[in-house]
Amino acid sequence: MVRSGPMRDRVILQTQSETRNEFNEVVNEWTDTDTIWAEVRAVSGRERLLVNTEVANTDYLVRLRYRDDISPENRLVLADGTVLDIERTIPDQKRTTLEIMCVARSNA
Repeated sequence: MVRSGPMRDRVILQTQSETRNEFNEVVNEWTDTDTIWAEVRAVSGRERLLVNTEVANTDYLVRLRYRDDISPENRLVLADGTVLDIERTIPDQKRTTLEIMCVARSNA
């Protein structure tokens, strides 16, 4: 049984979709799919120089009740607006909990 106590953070699950603008060009947009209770923890941070631009990344572990509709094609948005790119999903053996490894990328 999954304890509900640690899952006190609200995250928005987003899916990328293609639309067309007034010039009939394809535009990729992120649309909100669901709002989910989760446990969100920053697990590490790292900075590196990438093509003369300093890039700071923070890794996150997001834990939530199991669901099968989340993949690296989605992304999560935290309550403060931080965007998390999903790198991989790890279900537990009984498929009651899903751990999601994410990264927040920011250009410093």
